[in-house]
Amino acid sequence: MMTMVATGGLMATAQLAPMAKDFNVDKAPVTILGWTVLALPFALSLDRVINGICRPIWGWVSDHIGREKTMALAFGVEAVAIYALISFAHRPLLFVLFSAFTFFGWGEIYSLFPALCGDFFGRKHATANYGFLYPAKGTASVLIPIGSALAAGKAFDFRADILLLLGGILVVFTLFLAPTVLKMELGPAKVILLLVASALVAYGLVLTVIPTVWTPFAAKFTVPQVGWSGVFQGCDCLRRDRGGARLLRSAQDEGAGTADRSNYLGGKGGRQRIDRVDARRRPAPARALAGGLTTIVGVASAEAGPE
Repeated sequence: MMTMVATGGLMATAQLAPMAKDFNVDKAPVTILGWTVLALPFALSLDRVINGICRPIWGWVSDHIGREKTMALAFGVEAVAIYALISFAHRPLLFVLFSAFTFFGWGEIYSLFPALCGDFFGRKHATANYGFLYPAKGTASVLIPIGSALAAGKAFDFRADILLLLGGILVVFTLFLAPTVLKMELGPAKVILLLVASALVAYGLVLTVIPTVWTPFAAKFTVPQVGWSGVFQGCDCLRRDRGGARLLRSAQDEGAGTADRSNYLGGKGGRQRIDRVDARRRPAPARALAGGLTTIVGVASAEAGPE
């Protein structure tokens, strides 16, 4: 879920300048409150300010209405902002305002996801659990060049992505799936698998910086041209699905009074945990697996619900 939300935000961050050039607003003057500056530098500066301000704001909102409801609200806000951005990006002033609005919607992942991770799995392994969660941002960054290729309809070399994906899969298998899910004792093979994964990741990173590096396979394909509208609409669809899943699961939890989750008492001073149940008693890998399965079931239920 964090990967899907971060993809839209990072897409706006990385591709804001190419978008401004494509819409011919990068050198257009914009006047706000008597201050005139070029649209692109103004948008880049304002976006960073808004991205920092939104994090405590969304954290404050979540303390009053809950994490899941806040996520659903924030995901919806970002979806609306991206739709407005791609619809009115040819107007310099609206390009600046809606790009800032987009950053306001996606910056919340850095305040809500760490808190939600602690809510699900307890405080004992909070740092380690969030360490597993945060690479979602790095995973999202791998998708950004693909979005740029789709916008322009040009050939894209997937070799680096394939190598990075294979390395990541090996790491997840070696450190998580094999010992906890499959109950496999890897022994000395664990070190070998991690070395192979490290080599694949390093190879992929080098290939990202130096595209002319030789590889034993080719993976260059011409992707269809969908334009910026198609790229961001794809991000919006993913975000709305995840937001709906969050809202549905929140409603189910409130209705059923789930025993798996910690209950809260709201108030001016924040939320107080009153039932810590067995979230702390489970080992960290088991908690992570349980949380992952819960998320998958929630998403599937949300996607199948309207039908």
